[in-house]
Amino acid sequence: MINFIKILPILLFYNIIPREADLNKNNLELFIDRILHFPLWVKQAVYLNLAKDFKNDTCQVLSEYALYVPILTFQGQNELNEKKSCFDGNIYNFLEMCAKGFSILEISMSVYFSMEEVSKFFEFCLEQGFIKEPDKSILSFAKFISGKFRLGEYLNDIGLINSEQLENAIQNMNGKMLGQTLVELGYIKKEDINRLLIIKEEAQKRFVSDYNSIPNISASFSEESRRYEKEIENLKRENELLKKKMKQLLQLVKNND
Repeated sequence: MINFIKILPILLFYNIIPREADLNKNNLELFIDRILHFPLWVKQAVYLNLAKDFKNDTCQVLSEYALYVPILTFQGQNELNEKKSCFDGNIYNFLEMCAKGFSILEISMSVYFSMEEVSKFFEFCLEQGFIKEPDKSILSFAKFISGKFRLGEYLNDIGLINSEQLENAIQNMNGKMLGQTLVELGYIKKEDINRLLIIKEEAQKRFVSDYNSIPNISASFSEESRRYEKEIENLKRENELLKKKMKQLLQLVKNND
């Protein structure tokens, strides 16, 4: 029997994702719209396989964070407009999509980055005060996905274990993984650990149905971002010329002495 989940990327290969990244388009909406136009028998097969997959991996906990829409602060909007801090272009792309109301999932699909990579942008912008702080559950999960929180820190932060239990587990690892030790000590269920490990692994994957559709990084930048990067390159060249001139002047002074 054919597993339609395995051949889904082949079905999606033709005209599902735009050939060039366009930050003005919501790739998630485009993707879902194409799937909804599949024949009923294909959609049914996809649905049944996905339902089975979700039941086995119990990854529903990811959805709340994936669908979260970061909200720009006044400071974040100013930085997006003026780019005074000279951050990497990806930061400004992230802020731009936040301004357009994209969710974490939609941002990830639009720039072909993994959920982990987008979560690092999320964390950075949050630390800079560019986006509003979300609820504690969203914030804790973002830190876990981005790598700022390790497994034990995340479990402690959301209240599944306390600080004493975490410290005791660390002291009793004896070469074992922390998750295994927590389970053996009876502090947490094995299913909970497995769920989080699956989510962490999946967050490192990118959604790519057609590798020919992946743009160059520069192609995903807005016109304003490209202009900004060009200005930086010009400043670097001018700086190098000034350095050379200073060396020449110093050499002349030494020769005169």
